[in-house]
Amino acid sequence: MKVLVIGGGGREHALSAAIGRSARVSEVVCAPGNGGIAAVAKCVRADQKDIDDFAPGGGRGEAGSDGGGPGTAAGAGLVDAMQQRELRVFGPTREAALLETSKAHAKRFMQRHTIPTAAYAVSESQREALETLEMFHLPVVIKADGLAAGKGVLICEQKAEAEKAIAGLFGGQLLGEAQQSIVIEELLTGEELSFLVLSDGSMRSAGSGAGSQEDRRR
Repeated sequence: MKVLVIGGGGREHALSAAIGRSARVSEVVCAPGNGGIAAVAKCVRADQKDIDDFAPGGGRGEAGSDGGGPGTAAGAGLVDAMQQRELRVFGPTREAALLETSKAHAKRFMQRHTIPTAAYAVSESQREALETLEMFHLPVVIKADGLAAGKGVLICEQKAEAEKAIAGLFGGQLLGEAQQSIVIEELLTGEELSFLVLSDGSMRSAGSGAGSQEDRRR
């Protein structure tokens, strides 16, 4: 079996190395990969926003039979496109990827499911954001709604900083593209811990065997 891993970061390096150890895998291809990943997989050029660069039937057709990727590719609908072409693919659909590609969507999801999260407000214009800012205590966190390559989060200690950040995001000066919406959030302090979790699609409760049908749907 030939496997494609999409991305070029530490997560993709770990996945490529682990997948390559399987006796069922004949070759691991990583797009675009990096110098480190080249030691454990074949790296090929690809634009993560161009679905045809990955899916057979269009572009390079390097994808083989399986693939999985980061937020950029998932947000572009890569998994959906591969599923439509009846390819085996592991990764979030465009709708599921909204948890990664839209901070506003993620915050609303957490609020809806009573998942603890910082107090927030979503603003769709500079004027609305400036009015909303008055409801927050400083310091405050200003976030671009979408993916911003790690540059879309600004911690503002002073009101003037927050106002400048809001203007820069909506005006396009900060990220090179004007934002349609932003998230204003209370600042939480403490240690940050991230989890990367892979699931086979079913949930099991401790000591109770297989989860219920309702659990598995979740």
